[in-house]
Amino acid sequence: MKITPTARRFTARDRPDGFEVIVPAPRTPLQLIIVAAMLLGGAWTLNRRIPWLIVNFQAAERFDVMWTIAWTIGCVLGLGVFLWMLAGREQIVLRPRALEIRREVFGVGWTSEYDLAAVEDLRVAPAGLGYESDEPLMMRLWGGGREGSTVTFGYGARTIRIANGVDEREATQIVHELKARHTFKES
Repeated sequence: MKITPTARRFTARDRPDGFEVIVPAPRTPLQLIIVAAMLLGGAWTLNRRIPWLIVNFQAAERFDVMWTIAWTIGCVLGLGVFLWMLAGREQIVLRPRALEIRREVFGVGWTSEYDLAAVEDLRVAPAGLGYESDEPLMMRLWGGGREGSTVTFGYGARTIRIANGVDEREATQIVHELKARHTFKES
């Protein structure tokens, strides 16, 4: 069997305001199918449950109300995980004075800005599901956290992980590209 080399998942480019790396969210077809099936089941259950609860609210037990609220929260969280796996991306921008990390889905997300003078020990952290990770286990298992290696750096007393889910070789390439454009402090 002939195995062809795979292309890197991330894109990198120089911009007028800095250097940008875009990493798509980790995803596998099996994970997408499982989460979609769970969402369909939850939507079907809520579609039947909420109208019943509205009509029978006076007779409903406290358990019925709490159960419906729990299902609703689970469906909202599941939808967030599904959308992240489907269209999520992480944008890393190295600017002259800051390292910006933006996580977004369909253009909606949040940006964290790190003072470049305080960023130190930029490196590749190998994959692992051990206790050393600060990410919740469910996030790591369902593609919200790292499933491969990550790019890691120290920031004050914290360790920051970016480029979640890339392969170790890709993480090495990202670190190399960033270090080629800025001299990071070593601890």
